[in-house]
Amino acid sequence: MIQVFRGKYFLKILLLFSTSIITLMLCISLALYFISDAHLEKQLIESNLELVGQVKKRIENELDFIQSGISETIVNRDVIQALYNKQLENDYEKIVPLNQKLINTSLILKNVYSADLYLPASQIVISSLNGATSFNNLSTQRKEFYQNVQALRKPYWNFNSPSTSTNVISFFQPLPVGSNFPQGYFSIHVHETLLLNILDNASLSDVGDYYVMRRNERIMLHKDKEKVGMASELPSEYTSRILTGSEVGYYKHPTEDKLLFYGRINENDWVIIYEIPESKLHSNRSLGFNMLSATGIGLFLSIVIAFIIATYLYSPLHRRLEVINKPTDSLLFHEWNLIDSVQQKEKERITELSTKVKNNQEQLLDAFLVKSLLGSQDSFRNNSASSLFAHLQNTYPVVLVVEVEKSNGSEQKGNQFIMDMKRVCRDASKQYDVKVICVPIKDSQQFAIILPFKKLLIDPVKHDTILNLAERIQQSVQNELQLQISIGIGTLQERFVDLRCSFLEALEALQFKLVKGNNRIISFEELRYTDPLQYPYSIEDKIIKALKNDHDQAYMDHFDQFVDHLKDQNCTPESIYHAFSMLYTSLYRALDEHNAVDNFTLNKFYAVLHQKNSLRELKKWFKSEILLEFMEKAEQLNGNRSGQKIQKIMDYLQDHVTETHTLTSVSDHFDLNASYLSRLFKQSTGKSFVQYLTELKIQVAKQMLIETNLSVSEVATHVGYTERTFSRAFKKITNTTPANYRLKHK
Repeated sequence: MIQVFRGKYFLKILLLFSTSIITLMLCISLALYFISDAHLEKQLIESNLELVGQVKKRIENELDFIQSGISETIVNRDVIQALYNKQLENDYEKIVPLNQKLINTSLILKNVYSADLYLPASQIVISSLNGATSFNNLSTQRKEFYQNVQALRKPYWNFNSPSTSTNVISFFQPLPVGSNFPQGYFSIHVHETLLLNILDNASLSDVGDYYVMRRNERIMLHKDKEKVGMASELPSEYTSRILTGSEVGYYKHPTEDKLLFYGRINENDWVIIYEIPESKLHSNRSLGFNMLSATGIGLFLSIVIAFIIATYLYSPLHRRLEVINKPTDSLLFHEWNLIDSVQQKEKERITELSTKVKNNQEQLLDAFLVKSLLGSQDSFRNNSASSLFAHLQNTYPVVLVVEVEKSNGSEQKGNQFIMDMKRVCRDASKQYDVKVICVPIKDSQQFAIILPFKKLLIDPVKHDTILNLAERIQQSVQNELQLQISIGIGTLQERFVDLRCSFLEALEALQFKLVKGNNRIISFEELRYTDPLQYPYSIEDKIIKALKNDHDQAYMDHFDQFVDHLKDQNCTPESIYHAFSMLYTSLYRALDEHNAVDNFTLNKFYAVLHQKNSLRELKKWFKSEILLEFMEKAEQLNGNRSGQKIQKIMDYLQDHVTETHTLTSVSDHFDLNASYLSRLFKQSTGKSFVQYLTELKIQVAKQMLIETNLSVSEVATHVGYTERTFSRAFKKITNTTPANYRLKHK
């Protein structure tokens, strides 16, 4: 055992550790004694001030939202005209749209009790709750209420108590807006629970009490309804300070154990009051005294602990010395001199590993982020990966999903392409206060761009900043890499662990390029503004009629109108898929009446439909495969009409063999689709259109070479060729030249 204490290193550990523990405990005890109480009090005050400020902001936002929600109603043409209509009470046709307008306004906003319009000129009150009522038929209380309203000359918020089980907060707007001589008054009554919920959700009532009072010191909002309308118990000098001081602040009650925090809403003369017992601030004062009392015992124990820890810390070195044959000729020796060579080798190995880790740091972070985006949020709780995203934990992330459009039918792949994408994204974001992270997530064709903002942006700055950065990235990729990309934007998250939520939102937004088209920037916030699909049944009827009547060109033209109609609508991708499914089903049923289709076609359609990522791809696929397939089935229903049509075309080519023909010119002449004509020609003759036309011309030429004395050049011109082209085509089919053919057969 004595050998454990040999060496200078052990003595140094023991002395240094003992001195450090004793000094540290004394310093910590004294420091905590003096600063703990002040720090805890300051921290609690700051946290409550921030909480009250947040509640004030949320209430202001709710009130502003209500005022903005009624802006359209108060400038409505029908409402303005009603102000000056003294005979409105007897005009039922004009009252009904006004009442409906009020009902719509109350439905748009949340927690609305009613929306009312008081028109003194016509002595009528129109309400979304009770309809139109003559002023003379109102109760005495309601008459006094509206008479008081007539004194208003500007918008006004006030507490109101109708004949209901709950109180309401009312907003009054004199009409017309901006006039000093109001002709009517619009009011919106909101349940008080709208604001009480904000206060309750902020947990203000956990350790104290809260209420909202007006400038006249009357309580207008309290969880205890009996206190509503009562005067506050605050001293007048402190009430004056609250009404004239800063918007958010606090003060200590002079006589009671209360600490009051307040937030003033200047626009409405409201004050949020939050009271907590002052003793809560000093509940931890005994911490310093208890710590100082325990210091004496700690000093004694620290000596014992220092010896034990020194022995424990020295034991690995002791075992290491035993491995390298520790010398025994001296009681005190320099341990590190003996293991210097071993240590040097370990340092070299650590340096090598550190370099490797540093080189792979970006790849490790990319792999971790991809797992977090495609997996679950549990990956953030993995201790082994915590060092990878430690610098991102206190940031506010938003995710952009970039999808590279196919270029010339080929996809960009390879590590060099990924590195180029990352470089372009980093360069594009240099002027913004964010260090962009770009990781590939789908075969190098989709990239997740993570923007970890250092501070939480506020609307509308947040959306504008993110949108500008997305536009910059799109333009840089287009200019430097010559690629077209679509970008989906998620919402800004307040915690980095919610990164996957923003990623999924960005993917959902990206799906809307089916509606909006390729090379677009689509924000998740835009998705709420979609409209229901208006299916074009009239166009569908025209398509089916053209199919049954074998009008091929009209059949295709009406389908183009069908797609244009969908393009003009602002609906969801699922609605577009559904519209194509409905059209397919209608075509299927139209032919299935005659057993002209089979289940193979139906199964194939639903397997391919959702693989199309844009309306252009859907149109091209549906037109080139589905419509043509139905066209062929329709032809089968019409018996030999297709054969008769091909024979008619063959006769036409025979009669006009001297002219120049193409598949397009012939299809236009007979009002057919070119692709359909090509397939029908191949099916009927076993030859392509070009092959048949060439053989026809050569057949006519062979007869003229044998039966006439025209030169080869004249024969070529007669069948629509130049002499050189004629000779090449003639030899390809007959394996001989026109001149040799004439000598052999004439």
